[in-house]
Amino acid sequence: MISLFDEAWLMLNQAGRLLDRAAFESLPELSPPPRGLSERLRDAIAGSPGDTRGPAFGALLDAVLEGVCGLVVGWRKGNDVTARDAETLLDGTTLKPRRAYGAAPVSALHVFVSEATRIGQHKGRRDTAHVVEYLRRRKASLGLITNGREWRLIWADTDNTAFVEWTSDRFLDGDALTPALLVLRRMLSHKSLAPDESGSSCLLAAIKKARLGQASLSKELGERVRAAVELLLSARRPVIEPHWNADESKAVYDAACHFVMRLVV
Repeated sequence: MISLFDEAWLMLNQAGRLLDRAAFESLPELSPPPRGLSERLRDAIAGSPGDTRGPAFGALLDAVLEGVCGLVVGWRKGNDVTARDAETLLDGTTLKPRRAYGAAPVSALHVFVSEATRIGQHKGRRDTAHVVEYLRRRKASLGLITNGREWRLIWADTDNTAFVEWTSDRFLDGDALTPALLVLRRMLSHKSLAPDESGSSCLLAAIKKARLGQASLSKELGERVRAAVELLLSARRPVIEPHWNADESKAVYDAACHFVMRLVV
């Protein structure tokens, strides 16, 4: 049976390993979306201008983060985001989020706005790098950067990053919320972001679970590739031995590795 995650996840732009199916399904389940949400969201998307400082853009942020995700109470935005929320980055840029969800100084989610046409490309590449640096300086983990059309959720720790990205033109299918938007709704719900006694959250625990699974999978894959290379060389021994040259042993082994990896890929 195809799950909500399977239907949506592979269609999203992503890098790193943020979640897998088991980790996603460990997140708290939600009640059905409120009535009228699709109309509110459609109006907000249609009315969002190029000016990211105007009230129409704020209405779009509210429609997605408060309307879709249900994050109504707990925001700091406007004048509540102060100089204490800013970080001076390596290139001299002073960066602070447009809004932050959860208690300072390490909020559960920091939201940033980009003027770039494409998030993660050209000027947008610098903006996403700034967000990653900000999160690391704050020892925070989750940031959301948007230009109104693209919505990239970034996870970062000291050494690694991962992201998944939605586009607003795939939020709705007629009058229905798409599976991709329902995945966003479940990931960024209050239940998923609420900190426990240790200060972590269900979403961060799910990301950690998925990334530990990746490490285990990588180790297992490496062992299987090594075994396959040895099996291949053993099978080809009658062909290799008559022409064996110890000085070329590494080259032969490397060639077998490349052959097996091409089969894997």
